[in-house]
Amino acid sequence: MKRRALKGLKNLDEESKLRDRVIENLEILKEYPIPRLLNLKKLRGYEDTYRIRIGRIRIVYSINWGEGRMIIHFIGPREKAYRGI
Repeated sequence: MKRRALKGLKNLDEESKLRDRVIENLEILKEYPIPRLLNLKKLRGYEDTYRIRIGRIRIVYSINWGEGRMIIHFIGPREKAYRGI
């Protein structure tokens, strides 16, 4: 997980339902890199990069299939989600 994503997760209220949902979604991503049950969308113009929508919050991540790694680029409000991926 990139520093920017960790910072975004820490900025969410600890008692917030959104934070709980984000953590639940991250747990699902551990098991299933492209889960069908989440509000998932592939980002145009990027290879193997996806976003998950949770209300006003976005999780932007990419998958490197060759190395078997997933990188969380951003967790936070939509307004800032797509800058500098």
